[in-house]
Amino acid sequence: MEKKKLTAGKIILRIFLWLIGIFAVVCICGAAFVILGKDKTMTAPLSGLSLESVANGTYEGSYSGFRWSTKVAVTVEDHKIVAIEELKPQVFAKPETIDALISGVLAAQDTDIDTVSSATADTKAFLSAVEDALN
Repeated sequence: MEKKKLTAGKIILRIFLWLIGIFAVVCICGAAFVILGKDKTMTAPLSGLSLESVANGTYEGSYSGFRWSTKVAVTVEDHKIVAIEELKPQVFAKPETIDALISGVLAAQDTDIDTVSSATADTKAFLSAVEDALN
């Protein structure tokens, strides 16, 4: 049996096709990472907070939803939220968004606040983690 010789053009074509295939797989995986969990996050119910029965201390809470997964620490003193720290940031969430959410929760002493414009899923995930910490 005679072995076929590959010409330089065929080698370049094979390399090019492999690169296109790898690029397609990376794009599909990236899109799946961004999309997965969005529906769950957007429909996550928020029940609000009742701080009357929460003792002084720092409580950790989390939300799990692929790229919207996050973990927070909420500090309560005299039945008031005095600090919120993001322990595990959400992937792609802007720091300004999280800062606005922290300020909003501290001002309202509740998770019943307006969502940050164009960051509804980020907002819901963060507020869900805060509720998890205190409920």
